[in-house]
Amino acid sequence: LLFCSCRDQACAERRRRTIIPDCSHQEKHKPSCLDLQQLCRSDALCRSRLADYHTNCQMTQHSVTSCPHDNYYGCLMSYVGLVGSDVTPNYSDNSPSNISISLWCSCRGTGNQERVCEAFHRDFTHNTCLSESTQWGGPLT
Repeated sequence: LLFCSCRDQACAERRRRTIIPDCSHQEKHKPSCLDLQQLCRSDALCRSRLADYHTNCQMTQHSVTSCPHDNYYGCLMSYVGLVGSDVTPNYSDNSPSNISISLWCSCRGTGNQERVCEAFHRDFTHNTCLSESTQWGGPLT
């Protein structure tokens, strides 16, 4: 269900809840993205998976798809590797036609590090490689 295309809002909402269901604990206020990044960097497994994500999903202008080496599968597996970590990305809405992925964090109150925070947040929210990878019809779908 995680990578299935949806034709209606109910399906898209089920897909969104696959990673973080309603019964899971989620803070009322979003934590700082920089705090999440720091938590992840202090944990060896999360740090290595985040590095893998950046290696495989970092947008590049040197490929047709904007994915490094046009490797959708590598980006998709790196995305899946982050599920359950401090920086678990998730579908941010339940639109069947517009897949948008985001972290559960905010850059409010980050002061003079706001640009750094927004850049980290954009690695997930405005990442063409990631969005194309989640819509890719490869061996997982």
